[in-house]
Parts: sequence; structure tokens; C-alpha cells
Amino acid sequence: MFTIITSESFRSDDSEWKECSLEEKINSLEYLSNNYEKYLQKADDLKSAIKYNRKTHEIESQQMQRKLRHIKQDFGSIQKDMSKIADERLTQVKKALAPYLKDSVETSENPQHIKSQLIELLSKISGIEQIIKKDAEISRNVQNDHEILGVLEAKQKDAIERFEGVSRVQNLAYDIPQDDQFYNLAIAPALLLALGSSKDVSKYYQQNLKSIQQRLCAFVAQIRFNSQQVFGTPQIQSNKLSNGEISVESLVEITEHPVDSLTSFSK
Repeated sequence: MFTIITSESFRSDDSEWKECSLEEKINSLEYLSNNYEKYLQKADDLKSAIKYNRKTHEIESQQMQRKLRHIKQDFGSIQKDMSKIADERLTQVKKALAPYLKDSVETSENPQHIKSQLIELLSKISGIEQIIKKDAEISRNVQNDHEILGVLEAKQKDAIERFEGVSRVQNLAYDIPQDDQFYNLAIAPALLLALGSSKDVSKYYQQNLKSIQQRLCAFVAQIRFNSQQVFGTPQIQSNKLSNGEISVESLVEITEHPVDSLTSFSK
């Protein structure tokens, strides 16, 4: 005996599948909402750590700049002293070589005097070589200090970028009331930021989470921008389905805005 499958049974199954899918999405949002405080605390800890690192880097940068100024002053003083000493020793060398160049009677009749002058000349040349070595050593130290300063500036720049990223995410979450229908969506970037900063997540997934977070930030910023245009009431009805869900196509379309536009939205 065959069972006749009607279009009504298809519609019933499709309705049950949609209800199941909606329930799973609601449960997922509830899970994110329940864990929001924990991830937000992690974000606050990260923000505090970034502030501390930024302050430490600024102090170290100031100390390094003072040290470089002192080195520059010392280096200039040493250069002046070296120039003065070199001129004096050049005069002494000319005086020492004068008997040989003139081929005077004194040099030809007194070989011992010539020998003593040669020894004196060699000692003077040795002193000049020592000064050259010290000059090269100072130059290497200055170069090392410049390299250290470059590393500190790079770390400071990275800390500032991470701090600004956390601030943008938190500002977006705080601008939408908790009773708003898009509140759970607004706090999702903060959860993704905390999850992406975990050491247990590989770099590949960290990059993907960062990309999703940036797209959600742009979408939430667009929601806030639209709501500000109509006295605080979000006007995105074209992005909603009949059951109140957000259209995935509209989400992808909105998130095609460049990430740089997020800065203008968040100001």
C-alpha cells in the first residue's frame, strides 16, 4: 500500500526545519550572551595590558631618546677633541720628519738621534690608531641604540593599533542598548576579538576570526549610522526576513564596505 505525500506534508516538514534552525540560532545567541561577561573581562584585561605596555614603551622611548642625545653630544665632543689631537699630532709628525726631508747635518752625523725620532714617530702613529678604534666602537654603539629604538617604536605602534581596535569594538557594543534586538549581534565582535586573542587558536583561524570581526564591526556601525539618521530607530527592514531573522545576503552585502570606513562610523 503506497503512501501519498501531499504538498501540505512538505510545507509541514519545511516549517519544522525552519523552527529547528531558528531555535539553534537562538541557543547560539544565548550562549554568546551568557559568555559575554567572561569575554568582555578578557577584553578589559587586554585593554589594561595594552595601556601598561604603551606607557612602558613611552617611558623606554623617552629614556632611549635622552641616551641618544647624550651619545650625540659626547660624539660631537669626541670628534672635536679628535680633530684637535689629529692637528697637533700632524704638526708633531711634520716636525719629526723635517730632519729626514731636509737631510740636515744633524741627522747624518747623529744616527742615534734618528733612531729615537723613529721610535717616537711609531708611538705617535700607534696613538692615532687607538683613537680610530675608539671612534669605530662608539659608532657601533650608536648603531645598536638606533636598532633598539626602532624595535621599541614598532612594538609601541603595534600596541597602539591593538588598543584602538579594542576601543572600537567596545564603543560599538556600548552604543546599542541591551534591550535592542541587535544587541547580541553588537557584542559578537567583542567575543570574536577575545577568542582570536587566545593562544589556543592557530594563526589561520585568528586571521579568519579577525576578518569576520571586522565585517561584523562594519555591519554594526552601519546599523548605528542608520539609527542615527531616524532619531535612534534602526531602519533596516529590507535586511530582515518575515520571521525576524537577519538576511545573510544583506549581511554580506553590507560588509563589503572597506574596513577603513569603520573609523568614520565609530567617531
